[in-house]
Amino acid sequence: MSALAVMFIAVGLADIGRRLTERQSVGVVIAPVSVIGCAGFAGLWHFGDVVLLLIAAAAGVGWVVLCARAERTGAHEVAPLVLFGGAAGLLIVLSGWASDVAGLIARWPAWVGLSVGPDQLLMVVGVVMLQLVTGNLLVRLVLGSVGAIKPEGEPQPSDKLKGGRLLGPMERLLILGLGLAGQLAAATAVVAAKSIVRFPEINAQKARENGGIGIDEVTEYFLVGSFASWILALGGLALAH
Repeated sequence: MSALAVMFIAVGLADIGRRLTERQSVGVVIAPVSVIGCAGFAGLWHFGDVVLLLIAAAAGVGWVVLCARAERTGAHEVAPLVLFGGAAGLLIVLSGWASDVAGLIARWPAWVGLSVGPDQLLMVVGVVMLQLVTGNLLVRLVLGSVGAIKPEGEPQPSDKLKGGRLLGPMERLLILGLGLAGQLAAATAVVAAKSIVRFPEINAQKARENGGIGIDEVTEYFLVGSFASWILALGGLALAH
């Protein structure tokens, strides 16, 4: 599963770079460079590794390009989702070709006294990267694909629920961290707390349905976005274990 972890890291770094610079070309460059860097640190240079890492690099570049197109046009949200899911599935199916993680990543846990294997360490890093900007993009693509986001220039349901872009990654990282620490029950409390905190904000929308956004649209946006975000965090937790 090392190649899948590398893909997560490459995509995560590419999305952060593209978001900070607002330039698609930056993400296109960062994705393959990150794959090469991860391969060097993890000692993934066998033939099977190279084939899998080429898939990861191509998926990273394709993800950046398709996401940028979806953001620019307000359409075609399904394409990057299919690419991401297809590439992840292919790397899982072909994971038998991958060699064990070696190099600096294999030696680092012993240096700092961590009782974690190098393969799991690489996957944890990849999953954490996935929860940040890439996680927000995945959730937004899901929302767009089901019509929960309106065309650019029109009032958005997200206008009525503030802080989602910041709260989403924080929530996913908290669920991931609690799950890795063996406190999955506490992670479910986070899910319940979000619903409780957001309910007054959603309920208040009944009294001010204006600007073309109604309570039903805000509710759909919240539920679809929340479930997509939770699935992403729990899926990452399953891979990290």
